[in-house]
Amino acid sequence: MDESPFGDHTSQSESCGTQLLGQPAVLVNKFEDYLETALNISVESTMEINQVVASLSQATKEAEKVNIRSQDLAIRKLTEVMGVLKIQRNESRWSEEAEIQTSGILRCLSNILRAALLHCRNVNVNGVKRVFSITENLTDIVFQGKVPGETETQMERKHWNITLKNEETWNVANAFSTSNTCRNCFYLSLRKGKYSGLPHDAVISTALFEFDENPFPWLGHTSEIKTMVLGFKTAESKANGDLLGITPEGAEITVARKEKETSTFQLAMGPGKTQTYTTGGFSFEVNRNTKSIYIRVIDLLIS
Repeated sequence: MDESPFGDHTSQSESCGTQLLGQPAVLVNKFEDYLETALNISVESTMEINQVVASLSQATKEAEKVNIRSQDLAIRKLTEVMGVLKIQRNESRWSEEAEIQTSGILRCLSNILRAALLHCRNVNVNGVKRVFSITENLTDIVFQGKVPGETETQMERKHWNITLKNEETWNVANAFSTSNTCRNCFYLSLRKGKYSGLPHDAVISTALFEFDENPFPWLGHTSEIKTMVLGFKTAESKANGDLLGITPEGAEITVARKEKETSTFQLAMGPGKTQTYTTGGFSFEVNRNTKSIYIRVIDLLIS
């Protein structure tokens, strides 16, 4: 559980594999050409932004060929693109074309993330943090075009998914009361009345991040994590489109296990007759202002 997964990706199960050497020069040059093309294009027009995003997508699509320097250059160009899109959004110059661009940018970020996480002994941690910083800005831009109560927005890649909701405070509890069929269930609650610190007609923007594989190297090795990894961000959406981060009263999350073959998993019991407690391990990050955390493990005892 993580109130903000940023600042601090899809990773892949072969994240500890050895680096491929001896790449054919023609292939390396091809990807370098795509990157060089993207870096040399200005981002003053919609067509130019499309060209940049398309070139970066091609330049980063094969993770093993994208070294740290290439990752950093691609991130720098995407940061420039995001700056322009933010200005366009603030000037109300938003279009269906811009929505398509955000999808392309997310594809680039996913590619860069896979490259940054490819080798667990040499993870580009700074690259991971910058990818999620851009992702946060990307969701903020999409939020500006959402109307409270409308259908949630899904931003999907192969190994991760972002769900965006805009709701008025009075309907937040209902909006997140999903059915029992949800894979990763998320229930949000806000403080009520004068203790909420929010106007009665405030609009709450919530982003839920679901990862099939651990994208945060500081949480531990992917192979050791048996569940999906979730994070969320909540903010009050101001009339001018600005987002002001808020801490909800509570958030209840049910995280899906990745292993689907069996309905049970092993729990180790403490050694010796005097230590019969159950032991295990998990990791999560929360906002430093979080006052309490409640964890429940639903188990099935088999005699």
